[in-house]
Amino acid sequence: MEKTTITVKKRGDRGKGYLSAKRREGFIPAVLYGGKKEPEHLLLSLRELEVALHRAKGAHIFELTGDSEPESVVIKEKQVSPVKNKLIHIDFMRVSKDVKIEVEVEVELIGTPEGTKDGGVLEQQTHQIRIKTLPADIPEAIKVNVEALKIGDRLYVRDIPIDSQIEILEPEDKLIASLLPPRVAQEGAPTESTEAEPEVVSRGKKEKEST
Repeated sequence: MEKTTITVKKRGDRGKGYLSAKRREGFIPAVLYGGKKEPEHLLLSLRELEVALHRAKGAHIFELTGDSEPESVVIKEKQVSPVKNKLIHIDFMRVSKDVKIEVEVEVELIGTPEGTKDGGVLEQQTHQIRIKTLPADIPEAIKVNVEALKIGDRLYVRDIPIDSQIEILEPEDKLIASLLPPRVAQEGAPTESTEAEPEVVSRGKKEKEST
């Protein structure tokens, strides 16, 4: 997996005032831990981080450079301001090339289902799954071919073809995607007129009585 570089610098514990000033300058605080080393408190450019995240598109190994030797890391947690919807803090974890780690990766559906010719509508229920593997084996996405799906078919975690070096940490019966009949797809879309209506069975009865 390709590494994306992020420049960081060490910071001391200087209080909230210092961090508030740095955030106004375009920086955010971060913590680096793991690998049997002491945690390090860091600062990094918010803009550079956003660019790196955009390039990564999911699970990714990053390389931190700056005040000390480069470190290979993964992102373990991101804190976002509920008011401004901006990143305000990030946690990095060191990784070793010979130690398996747990990460979340995107699920990417590939192809056009056969059942769409009959009006079926593809719906994806799961967009990320958690896996465990070596850092070098982390895929940018788990790709699932849906071309064979017909109306009424469903794909579960157990149906995902996966390399032997990757372990999926999700229940086998977790639903990934399904191909819905045309009418179900339409009724499943919430509108002002249908949100408060009873279940489909009751609605079908009313329609029959009105004809």
